[in-house]
Amino acid sequence: MAPARAAVAAVGVTAAIRILDSDTIRDAGKALRWFLRVSRQRGAEINPSTVGTWGKGTSARLKAVQISALAPMLKPSDQLRYRANADSPCHRLPMPGASSRHERVPSLLWPEWALRLQPTQVFNLHILRAAFSMLLLLPGTRRGLSEATRLLGKVTKATNGGRLLHDLEAHAHWPQILTAMTRLSDHLDNTVVPIDYSRRRLDYNVVLPEDDWDRICRRTGAFRGTGLRLQLARCLLFEKISGMPADLAPASFAIADSPTRNSYLNFPARLSPELAAGLNAAAEDFLHGQGVLDEPMEWQPPISLLNGLILPGPDLGRVDVNELHRIVHGNNRALSDCAQQLGISLDTVRYLLGKHPAPRHPRTAGHVQFEARMALPRDALIQLYTEQRLSLREIAHRVGTNRQIISRLLADYGIERRASIQCPKIVVDRDWLYEQYINQRRTLPDLAQEAGMSTANMARWAKTHNIPLRDRGGASHDEIRVTLAQASTAPRILRPALNGHGAWERLQRFATAARYPTITAAATALGLHQGPLTIQIHRLERELGGQLLERAERGRPMQLTPFGRKVILAIRKYSSAPAL
Repeated sequence: MAPARAAVAAVGVTAAIRILDSDTIRDAGKALRWFLRVSRQRGAEINPSTVGTWGKGTSARLKAVQISALAPMLKPSDQLRYRANADSPCHRLPMPGASSRHERVPSLLWPEWALRLQPTQVFNLHILRAAFSMLLLLPGTRRGLSEATRLLGKVTKATNGGRLLHDLEAHAHWPQILTAMTRLSDHLDNTVVPIDYSRRRLDYNVVLPEDDWDRICRRTGAFRGTGLRLQLARCLLFEKISGMPADLAPASFAIADSPTRNSYLNFPARLSPELAAGLNAAAEDFLHGQGVLDEPMEWQPPISLLNGLILPGPDLGRVDVNELHRIVHGNNRALSDCAQQLGISLDTVRYLLGKHPAPRHPRTAGHVQFEARMALPRDALIQLYTEQRLSLREIAHRVGTNRQIISRLLADYGIERRASIQCPKIVVDRDWLYEQYINQRRTLPDLAQEAGMSTANMARWAKTHNIPLRDRGGASHDEIRVTLAQASTAPRILRPALNGHGAWERLQRFATAARYPTITAAATALGLHQGPLTIQIHRLERELGGQLLERAERGRPMQLTPFGRKVILAIRKYSSAPAL
């Protein structure tokens, strides 16, 4: 086989030295690739299965160079199968350990991995996770997508894996994704994985019984809700424990329609830290009850395997979880709005809130009950109620709650109630109630405490005496009383405007705005938008009965009207009064 001419031999040796002198297998593959393309164009059969026939005594390392050179010419499934973008591609299949990899891979790929590898948001995350798990069974094996689907429990269609491969190959990050999948498969083949997912196909009909759900909600102060919340909680545990989608849960609680699925997708993001911990404990109890004592409830490979790779999904470690919590609580923002504000996907927001639940918004009904339970363990409540014989109201006052919460704790703890003592009925005089509630603007709770009764009883007395109750919301009663007091001592010209929430603040803003050449300049100085300031000045003009400002025109700044100057003088005079 020696070349007939020295020049041909020199060219061959020079090309070979360039390949053999490369620093890495990938560099050597790039140097060899031109030769393979030319050979294919001349009709030579060149593919991974012929690598072993290219030369007698070829080393495994040189065969890896040949596979690396072939990589761009292979289908994406074969690029995965032969680990073409790895530091050391393989030419002999199957590789050791690869055949049993399905026992160490969940039907739904670990969510953080799927989010890092997610090329676009075309795929539903559950479908994407199932398709990635399917592809993870290909490296180092001769399996096709149909067999990989079967080994994972047929949680998705083989066509989804093919579609994902097509999308991945067209994506700019495909070489990096290919490297990530290879690293992950190598890690699973060479590491002891603490979970055998084939063993997790258990009887899930008994996961999270209704009594346990009730107990968890009571202990954590969570809203029990309707049967839907229990269904969603059971689906969440099923998916966490089994690694399979909630669609395959037992028929008694499986997700069967789109509205329920949408509720389920958002459910982990609505958990409190206490409720999440309670559900995790219930999952561990379920596993122990099923005889699985030597495995953690959930696990994922270290995300550090992706270090150094540029991937399409976000690095979740760089997302500010505290900022996410702040945005979620602020104005009750929708999750999609939170995702847009942080520049991440909705799936990422849902996952992060499921992994790091936002602290419960303070002073919800559930939070109040949870705080009372923490402050009053069963023994402490027995001591106060049974032995010291304090009333429910007295106990509630000690822990800063109300008697209804203490009454619920008695029922939860199974503490027997004392026989009630009939107290003489308290009669509320109509004239007194009308004077205090209507004229003095005192609150019902304040009046109830003075009379020694509940707020509900005081409200019933108001109804009995045909005294109209104030609407809820709006300015506080104390603020209204202060405003009314100001109106009674203010200059007559200002009194019509001293009503409602923020009355005095509106007058002060007008006085400040009058010093600027335009409304826009005044709003900027006050830290407001121009629109709200204009609306407030218009309101003052309606209430006071006259125009306050002549608006700015071209070449002329904003000016006070004669009536406006009178109002400004009254505001300044009233501001400097000793009472203020």
